[in-house]
Amino acid sequence: MSDVRAHVALVGNDVVDLGDPDNRASFARPGYVERVCTVAERRALAAAPDPERAFWALFAAKEAAYKLLVKLGEEPGLAHRSIEVAPDLGSSRYQGHELGLSVEHAEGWVHALSVLGPAAPRFEVAALPPHARASAAGRELLCRMASQVLGVPGARLSIERRPSPASFDGFEPPRLCDAGVPTGLDVSLSHDGRFVAGALAGAGA
Repeated sequence: MSDVRAHVALVGNDVVDLGDPDNRASFARPGYVERVCTVAERRALAAAPDPERAFWALFAAKEAAYKLLVKLGEEPGLAHRSIEVAPDLGSSRYQGHELGLSVEHAEGWVHALSVLGPAAPRFEVAALPPHARASAAGRELLCRMASQVLGVPGARLSIERRPSPASFDGFEPPRLCDAGVPTGLDVSLSHDGRFVAGALAGAGA
């Protein structure tokens, strides 16, 4: 992953559909919150005016951090509790890594952005078009965002994942390529329920 680590900035993102029935059921399932959150995070949830929304903000923050940490060679896996989120949602920590964090809310979703490096990342959340495949819609969204930053036609851009037998799903994190050549932008994709989201960071973002 030497090409990934060479980026000026690294980014991870995650979107959660607050209206998705599976998410609502997961939050209500006994033990689910305990598996995801630390003791301090659970105390904060108990005092929150909307515990369910607050929980999914923490969950998204941990998922976003995970996507970034993988680019650093870490593998937290599903051990969400090992990623600690600051009470102000301004940072997250995993072992020796401290990552920047921002969380945005809308009526139907919550989105988390995890970043390492000096550049301010961009992100966008969009509704999943009817009958569209979430993965394809997310890639299209991200290529459109990158086209505006790089000043090149979106048709030249693609999102690629190289095989990596050591990773949990057999592939490296996504790379943004221009006519097959990796660009200087680091990217992250997420989709859940009715929404897709893309994020990018690096020189010019």
